[in-house]
Amino acid sequence: VTTLTGEKDELQTKLTEAETAVTALTGEKDELRTKLTEAETSITSLTSEKDELQNKIAKMEAATTTSSPVEKDELLTKLTEAETTVTTLTGEKDELLTKLTEAETIVTALTGEKDELKKTDEGKNDFLTSDLESSQTSSDAADSEAEKTGEISDNNPATKSEDVIPEKTNSEEEGEGEQIILINLMDANAVPIPDESKGSEPEEHQEETEDDTIQPIVRNIFTDPLSGIEMLHIPAGTFLYGPAEEQTEIQLDAYWIGQTEVTNAQYRKCVEAGYCEDSAMMDIYNWKTADQPVNYVTYRQAQRFCKWIGGKLPSEQQWEKAARGTNGHIYPWGNEAPTETNRYANIPGENSDIQNVGVFPNGASPYGVLDMTGNVWEWTSTGFDSDQNTQAATSNKEYVIRGGSASPSETDEAADTLRTDYRGHSAKPNYFLGFRCVIPDSGV
Repeated sequence: VTTLTGEKDELQTKLTEAETAVTALTGEKDELRTKLTEAETSITSLTSEKDELQNKIAKMEAATTTSSPVEKDELLTKLTEAETTVTTLTGEKDELLTKLTEAETIVTALTGEKDELKKTDEGKNDFLTSDLESSQTSSDAADSEAEKTGEISDNNPATKSEDVIPEKTNSEEEGEGEQIILINLMDANAVPIPDESKGSEPEEHQEETEDDTIQPIVRNIFTDPLSGIEMLHIPAGTFLYGPAEEQTEIQLDAYWIGQTEVTNAQYRKCVEAGYCEDSAMMDIYNWKTADQPVNYVTYRQAQRFCKWIGGKLPSEQQWEKAARGTNGHIYPWGNEAPTETNRYANIPGENSDIQNVGVFPNGASPYGVLDMTGNVWEWTSTGFDSDQNTQAATSNKEYVIRGGSASPSETDEAADTLRTDYRGHSAKPNYFLGFRCVIPDSGV
């Protein structure tokens, strides 16, 4: 009964998700149908206008003695414009018809899945009802027999001594909540990595193998329990910051950084938790874009999400170290420029667009961080001073953005914008701008 109850609850959840998807798609389908009707109306109207213009031109050509060449040229121009508009609208109409067909197919499939889930759920519910009634009848019979014989039945919870909860000792009460938090945040074999900036030696977690030798366990990755983001460890130390001609050595404390940009699905979890806000301009979230970087988020919205998981947006120094390591690479993977054939990154092209995170593993940085070049730009917490082009207070409206993107508008500048030392800047969200988070090493 317990197992079936769990299965029933799981089916109910899937059923609710299916019904929500069907409702959303039905609305999308209706919207497409409305747009299609509008396009067809426009085509009909413009076709009539085009025919009227052709008739006027024909009459003018017949009356050559009285027709004005200028007026005829103006009519011909209008006719050409009308024909061009009709062609464009016809193409849009065909595209809308294709989308409408796809939406109707998906709605049909989801409706069938929903109906099947409902039947399965009703079947399990009927079974559970009959099984529980049978179980209750057996329990009542056992209690009745116990009363006759003077024995106490274990089916009666009020008579079980195990139900008396002993008081906790002080030692049991102390630290109980902290242990739960650590279990949620860390791997089974994970141990905290001390803050090396404080001068303490890292403690080495060890386990015994069958031959009694001691093997160290190194932890450099953990999964954030709220968002599901994989976080990678960037150790404390120095790295070469900036372009080759003016590189400086920068010292940073240890920190954790998201292996990829925050996705639509991960950001949606924060929205559903009531902590983050959606954006009216945000890319439409659906099953096709769930694993794409969330875009159209403001600087404030990005910071809000990072705060939700206990972190913040990276400074541009933190971003650059995670991207290039300690040896001053031009790109995260080395010094070879990315192309469409070597598959290092999602780079600008004539028809390029945002892709799912993590699909270019060859472009990993020395620390294993992905998508630090191309796909979408990324917010940093470093303010941008347009006059001095240097780091400024974060109260400025513009902030440094890093990593370049796949935007077709950047095709001519891709060689520069995709470098790990390139500094862009923005004050507003846009389609090719996302973010990733960092968490202080002491916060894990």
